[in-house]
Amino acid sequence: MHNEGSGFTLVELLVVIAIIGIFFLSITQIFFGVIRSQSQSEITKDVKQQGDYAFSVMESMIRNAKDVTYPSCGGSDTALTITNPDNGATTFDCGGSQIASNSSSLTSTNVAVSNCTFVVNPNPCPAGAPKYVYINFTIKQANAAAGVGESATQTYQGTVSLRTY
Repeated sequence: MHNEGSGFTLVELLVVIAIIGIFFLSITQIFFGVIRSQSQSEITKDVKQQGDYAFSVMESMIRNAKDVTYPSCGGSDTALTITNPDNGATTFDCGGSQIASNSSSLTSTNVAVSNCTFVVNPNPCPAGAPKYVYINFTIKQANAAAGVGESATQTYQGTVSLRTY
């Protein structure tokens, strides 16, 4: 007698279930990889925007300043005071985890600033010599809740000369 069954064997069902499981596992990993990549891109973008903004504001104001007040020529400090064109004074301070001016913070609480220094040259400082301000700081994401691999760090360095010379 010949039995023609129209059903599937247990082995065939297990093979199909395994293939479908592997397929869905792959799709899930791709999905979470895209989400993680998007999160990393947002963090990197925020850190870069914050650093670019702080650096450009300081650069513009220092370049247009009438004078720079500094503790010692060639010495570094976490604060720098400039005399504005209207003879008002603006102090940039990065002694904490933010970069701030007299009026407000130039960076948000989403980022933390470290290794921030201002150096005024030339050294020694002869009277009437052109002044150059070297700005250096590192900015990174401050949110400790980020996952592993979800952080960004950017270092900014630049020299600004005053236009008054």
